[in-house]
This record gives sequence, C-alpha cells and structure tokens, in this order.
Amino acid sequence: MASQGRWLFRWRSYLPFVAIAPFAYDLQFYRWPMSSHSLQVLWECVCIAIASGGLAVRCYVAGHAPHGTSGRNTRGQQAECLNTTGLYSITRNPLYLGNYFMWLGIVLLCPALCYILAFTLAFWLYYERIVLAEEEFLLDRFDDIYREWAGRTPAFWPDYRRWVSPGLPFSIKAMLRREYTGILGIGCGWTVVHTYAHWVVERRFVIELRLILVCLASLSVYVMLRAIKKHTGMLEAPGR
Repeated sequence: MASQGRWLFRWRSYLPFVAIAPFAYDLQFYRWPMSSHSLQVLWECVCIAIASGGLAVRCYVAGHAPHGTSGRNTRGQQAECLNTTGLYSITRNPLYLGNYFMWLGIVLLCPALCYILAFTLAFWLYYERIVLAEEEFLLDRFDDIYREWAGRTPAFWPDYRRWVSPGLPFSIKAMLRREYTGILGIGCGWTVVHTYAHWVVERRFVIELRLILVCLASLSVYVMLRAIKKHTGMLEAPGR
C-alpha cells in the first residue's frame, strides 16, 4: 500500500479528475430533488461554503507552515522539519482534511447519498495509501520525534483538545504562493458541475452569467498569482 501511495502521491493533483468520468455518466440519470429555485440557490451557497471551508483549512496550514513542509511537491517526499503545531497538533493530515471538504462541496451540488458515500469511500482508499507512504518517509527521517507526535495526534479527524498554537505567525505571502490553485479548482469545478447539471436536467447547454464571472475571476486570480510567483519575488517570505 505504501508503494502504491508513493505512485499516487506523484500524480495526486491529476488522478482525482479520473473519477469525474463515471460521475458524469451516472449524472445523466440523476433527478434533482429540489423544485424550488430559492432552495436550489440556498443549497448552492451551502455547497460553496463547504468547499471554501476546505480551502480555508489549506490556506491556514500554508500560512503557518515553515519552509520545506506542507508543499505541493510531486516528485517525492520532502520535509525539512516536522510540523507539530497549529492544525498539525490536532490532526496529522490537515491538508487532506481540507481537500476532502473542497471536493465534498462540489459533489454536494448534486445532493444524493450514493454520490456522497461513493466519494467518501474513494477519497479514503486513495489518500489512505498516500498517507501510509508519507508516514513511512517521516518515520524514517524523524524516528522517535515522529512516533511521539503520531501517538498523540489523530490521523484525520481533528481532536481539538490537543490544540497547540502555531509555531510561526501567519504569512499571507506564503499562503498565496502555496494555495492559489485551490481558488481555480473551486471556481472551475463549480462552473463545470453546475453547467453539466443544467444539460442533464433541461437537455440544453446553459452557462449562466454568474458562473462565467466566477470562472473568469478564479482564472484571473490563478494566472496573476502564478505569474507573480514564477517571475518575481513578491510572494517570498523568510523561512517559508
């Protein structure tokens, strides 16, 4: 499983999109349970709040993370130090907890129990292997320090009684440099699912103005922050 996790770790940014194919196919047979437009809008707001909450978790972690930790590296495991404060004091995998709620918010746009259960099971099987590979690496690198931290900290669901304040102050620059892709993911994911749902329910291709604006806004933020990160030092922060 750890060997599988190392392979999944390398491609973790792309493989989840493979699951969209069976979801999109099954969505053809989906029947929307809410007839009221007001309820639909309210439900969409709830879904966006859940997805944004997941992104907020990732942003909080990224803003407090020291250099060489909590990164988006894909070529292999990296850890210059063991982060055990902030959200890492109540769960060993706060970034993946954030991922869960980001994806859950998009899945919930089509509120069906079977989708929620299938997504949760797939997420668990997928990230279980990645976590095993990461923990194997951390155990080899930090040994007793890692054993002591892992022994008192839950793997996924937080235990708020164990909270320890972050060791570093929050850095907006570090947060923007690490997590700008999440904004694009939520904006485009919401747009794609909502537009496809329109086609399934009404059998017509409709892109609402608000969806276009959300997609363009998230894309603009992504392009701007990526350009700043690649071509300037404006998002660099000492020790991050």
